[in-house]
Amino acid sequence: MLQRGEELTHEHDTSKPIDRDQQRIAGHGSTQQSPYAGTITADGGFNTAPRDIAKTIRNFMEAEDFVEVTTPTITSLTGACEDFSTLFPLEYFGNKAFLTQTAQLHLEPLVHSQTLRRVYSVNHSYRAEPRADHRHLTEFVLIEPEIGFGNLQTLLDIEERLVSTLVQKVLETRREELEMLGADVAMLETIMPPFLRMTYTEAVELLNKMGIATNWGDDLDRKREIALLEWTQFPIFITHYPLELKFFNMRQNREDERIVNAADLLLPGVGEVCGGAEREEDPIRLRYRLMNSEAMKHLLAAGGSAEDYEWYLKLRDDDSIPYAGFGMGFERLVQFITGSESCLNCVEYPRNSVHYMP
Repeated sequence: MLQRGEELTHEHDTSKPIDRDQQRIAGHGSTQQSPYAGTITADGGFNTAPRDIAKTIRNFMEAEDFVEVTTPTITSLTGACEDFSTLFPLEYFGNKAFLTQTAQLHLEPLVHSQTLRRVYSVNHSYRAEPRADHRHLTEFVLIEPEIGFGNLQTLLDIEERLVSTLVQKVLETRREELEMLGADVAMLETIMPPFLRMTYTEAVELLNKMGIATNWGDDLDRKREIALLEWTQFPIFITHYPLELKFFNMRQNREDERIVNAADLLLPGVGEVCGGAEREEDPIRLRYRLMNSEAMKHLLAAGGSAEDYEWYLKLRDDDSIPYAGFGMGFERLVQFITGSESCLNCVEYPRNSVHYMP
């Protein structure tokens, strides 16, 4: 177990690159193995926990008055999660288009309608991620809710109740399977609200006390996330990040304008699983944030312009309401519950830069 301030070794570090030959021998991407290699259990059975989790997500969202919607897979540059360099490009009838990374900007207009105030999608996200390791996939599933008239506290409440509900449901229906997979059942039994909360500033102070040098404004990378989780031994929300670290549409805190009202949920053994925030409803602030953001610099470098976001900015001109939303990585959630060391084991057909077949 990682102690406070201890350096991560490869034994702990699931971001270590995967040896391509080893990966194929393990069955991932090999046409000689079962196409379901990622979800085959030790005794040759099929790991059905992911399917139970997916079903429980939909049941939970329906009970919370969310409406599931389908958003486009083919998008413009605005389908990126800020890093436009990881978009998959494609030619679309003579125009340049991309495979989507997030449904967020297509979900947000719906909460401004008079009939849909709570919406969510379960969509595939595509990222041209060159790293072939145990944490990154080029295709994965995102659960993305948007909540009209919601705030940061609403987000934290929904996220911790959703995760707790999923864990308890799988414990109830698949305990034997979890034990066979080597999941930490004793730890899972402790997962219930409320989760711990810590501001980004408090996290920086704690990391420095643990001997992990961190400046205010630094991103909390994988090493820092795991160190915080080893200290808490429990799910924790990190809230109120520096404005520069987050997407331009996250709501600027009105009392301390250096930060945004955002939160990442870190889960033991995995790290960040959910990221969310209040959305900026002030049209003047939103436009200013975009024009002065890192996202705009990346957009211009990718050949785009401010016009790409004009349709989104105009939403605030007519009927702007306060709202909030988050994205949850499905495979990382499954990894947390099943105790797998690799997200490749959490999807039937894993995709990364090493393989794309079968």
